[in-house]
Amino acid sequence: MNEKYLGSPLTRAPRVTIAFFAYNQEVYVRDAVLGLLNQQVDEPIEIILSDDCSPDDTFQVMQDAVQGYNGPHSVLLRRNRHNLGLSDHINVVLGLCAGEWAVMAAGDDVSYVKRVQVLLDSVSSDDMAFVSGYDLIDELGVKYGSQHELGGKRRVFGLKHLARNYRNVGTGACYAYRLSAIRSCLPLSPEVISEDRVLPLQAAFNGTVLYVPDSLVARRELETGLRGVVAKIYGDFDYGEQKLKALWEAQDLIISRGLNKNKATCHFQREIVKGFARSREFYLLRLSVPLGRFGFVKGLRYYYLAIRVLGVAESWQLFLGKLTRCFSR
Repeated sequence: MNEKYLGSPLTRAPRVTIAFFAYNQEVYVRDAVLGLLNQQVDEPIEIILSDDCSPDDTFQVMQDAVQGYNGPHSVLLRRNRHNLGLSDHINVVLGLCAGEWAVMAAGDDVSYVKRVQVLLDSVSSDDMAFVSGYDLIDELGVKYGSQHELGGKRRVFGLKHLARNYRNVGTGACYAYRLSAIRSCLPLSPEVISEDRVLPLQAAFNGTVLYVPDSLVARRELETGLRGVVAKIYGDFDYGEQKLKALWEAQDLIISRGLNKNKATCHFQREIVKGFARSREFYLLRLSVPLGRFGFVKGLRYYYLAIRVLGVAESWQLFLGKLTRCFSR
């Protein structure tokens, strides 16, 4: 394992650690690293720059980007001895974080210089996770849009929102987590491909999630990233079944532990469980007139995957219900 410390040594535990994850991103990683080193914060922070044993020149570019850094932040540059995959890479880096908060950052995105300061200025003692809006940039770094997935106003949401809105909970690269609120669900299973569908849920069992619509990250949606993995889920049903079941098992474990620990009422338990079930069904099926906004053929593919993951009886009942509502309009 390669490790190198740069910048100013920490004299006390920082409030924030930036957890940066890179893999095969040699073209984009320099801008991503510089965006973190240039964070304008009222207090020193810790920055962990970690490469998951990329076969390309990602780590070399990271080394060049931090060369000679003598700024106010404490920087750890590291590389795994062998490739761990997304979840295990997250497990390792979060285990190294000394901060109260861990700000998640990806190797192909760019964090704006005020990202950490906005976090510190915004969160309250009740907030266990923080998520922001983001700008969309192309491969050349040119902005072509913005995303405010949870609306244009600052808002606080909790467990019920997460249960009812399987996908509408923000984007992983724009999240920060209070580490004390999520440690109980670590380590993540190696099969989990979307930590942002697991960690916010754990955080919500301990408090609230704060959403700020400000664009604090410039984000790329590349086929080589998670977008490509998601596309593979719906193209390879064996792979899709494996990954979705792993994700849902991780969520179910958090839900079970959380409801038992908090001694939730039976009504609240049913509401949370039912909310997750329905939002998962919608995520898989997305059926409208007649089968989905993606068209007849792709609608059938979603339905087939739902059969494999949810079971034939439940999926068929959902299919008929959706189809009936479509023709009754």
